[in-house]
Amino acid sequence: MKEYAEFKDVPWYRRSMIAGIMAFWGLLAPNFLIMFGRASGQILMTALGLISYAALVLACVACLTGGIFENKKDANGKLKTWGVANKVVAFIFLLIATKMVYGALTVH
Repeated sequence: MKEYAEFKDVPWYRRSMIAGIMAFWGLLAPNFLIMFGRASGQILMTALGLISYAALVLACVACLTGGIFENKKDANGKLKTWGVANKVVAFIFLLIATKMVYGALTVH
C-alpha cells in the first residue's frame, strides 16, 4: 500500500470522507432510483441509480485494494487508514448493493 506524507497528496477517491459518502450513498440510493425510474419510464432516474451504484463500487474497490486515508496522523506521523473491519464492511456493502441493483433491474 502506498504511503502518503500529507493528506493533500492522497487521491480524492482514497480520502475517508469521500469514500464514506460514496459508499453510503451508493448503498442507499441505487435501488430506489432504479425502481422508480423503471416504474415511471424515466431513463434518467435509472441512469442516476446506476451512477450511484458505480460510486459505491469505486469506494469499495478502493478500500479493498489499498488504503483509505483519514486526515489524522498516528503516533509515528503517518496518515491513519481504515482497518480490516472497514474492508469487511466494504465487501458486505458491495454484495448487498449488487444484489439490490440486480433485483431492481430484473423486476418486470
